[in-house]
Parts: sequence; structure tokens; C-alpha cells
Amino acid sequence: MKACAAILLAGLLVGCAPAARVVLQADADGKVGRIEVRTQRGSQVMTQADPVSEVASATAAPRPPKAISPQEIASVWGQALAVRPRPPKTFNLYFHTGTADLTDESRTSLPAILAAAKDWQHPWIAVSGHADSVGGVEINTRISRQRAEAVREALVKTGVPATAIAVDFHGKGNPLVPTRDGVPEPRNRRVSVTIR
Repeated sequence: MKACAAILLAGLLVGCAPAARVVLQADADGKVGRIEVRTQRGSQVMTQADPVSEVASATAAPRPPKAISPQEIASVWGQALAVRPRPPKTFNLYFHTGTADLTDESRTSLPAILAAAKDWQHPWIAVSGHADSVGGVEINTRISRQRAEAVREALVKTGVPATAIAVDFHGKGNPLVPTRDGVPEPRNRRVSVTIR
């Protein structure tokens, strides 16, 4: 299960109620992961959003998942949900081959990135440059760095603090679309911008 694909909420209760309740929720993109509630006596797997599995003790089998209302989720776990961190936002900007010049389509995406950065009170922004597999290692490393630096400069010019931006570059390593050497794949000529 990917950490970003699910939110696990567990609540400890007292009295006659179960010792623990586990709810699986969708992430901000609507994706639902998978979780297994396991004790010494068995397990229950949940793969759909908003069921609850209850466990009386470590020596009792988890109860089968059952539906729970949004109101009950808010009542039991509302305070925890209110302080969870916002999910990061990631954008990909694409470049013309052999240059640090954005494609026209990517140039029109810059305002959305800037708006997202300004939406965070204290943003941390990772800017990661990439190249396709055309050319040698040295050339692709240089161009991926130039691309990342160009995006960093664009962000700083619009008021994003330089100290909030971390830049790295991968050359032709870590391609979005794996290819053989020498293949001009436009989706690999990119800068990924992740805002947290």
C-alpha cells in the first residue's frame, strides 16, 4: 500500500465498545489503498473507502468491515482529521529538446504553480530537472540542471522565497517514460515541481 493512497484512522474506546476501530479513507485524489487489520486470531482486509473494522482485544478476531457514516467519522476522528497535513501538489513542466525553454503548453502552466505555492503559508518546493536519453551523460546532466534552475528563477521572480526552493537534477536518470539510449521522448524533458 502506498502511504499517500490511504489514511488510517484508529480510535481507542472504553467501556463496552471495541478496544480499537480502524477506518480506511480515500486520499485527496480519491484513491483508496488497502489495509489489513490483524490480531492473534485473524485478520480483515479493507480496500474500499469508509468501512470500519472493530477489534475487542489483541486476542480477538477483528470484526468484518461495516459501513460507517461521515457524521460518525467526524465525531470520533474529527480533531485528528483537522490537523493532518495537506497533500503535496506536483506539476510537470516540459521543455523543447536540447534547451531550457519551456514548451508553450508548459509556459501556460506556470500561473497554476505560482498560485499553488502562494496557497501554502510556508511552502517547501522541490524542483527536479530531467532530460531524455538523447546525448551523453554530461550534456543531459547540464541541461537538466539548467531546466531546474530556470524554473527556480521563475518562481523567485514572482515572490517565492529562494530559501523555500530545493533544486536537484537527474540528467537522463529517473525518466518518466523509460526508453533506450538515443530515444527523444518529450515527456522525459521535464522539471517536476512538488509543493508541500
